[in-house]
Amino acid sequence: MMITINDKTYDPDDLTPEQVSLFNQAMSAQTQARQAESNAQIFRVAEGAFAEALAANIAASEKAAAEVPQVVAN
Repeated sequence: MMITINDKTYDPDDLTPEQVSLFNQAMSAQTQARQAESNAQIFRVAEGAFAEALAANIAASEKAAAEVPQVVAN
């Protein structure tokens, strides 16, 4: 595997251990950032689904309450 930085290609065997470590950290950060973006999309969809479920539940409760016969006290 070769590493390309600023349009220049390097063999990892030619890099210092610190440089290889920095490269690995950069790749790890990139992977985690992509995962965080994916998780954020999932949470936005879930938030919308829960909001829709809440609205439907409230509407059903209000409809049920409106259908209950009212008892008139004398």
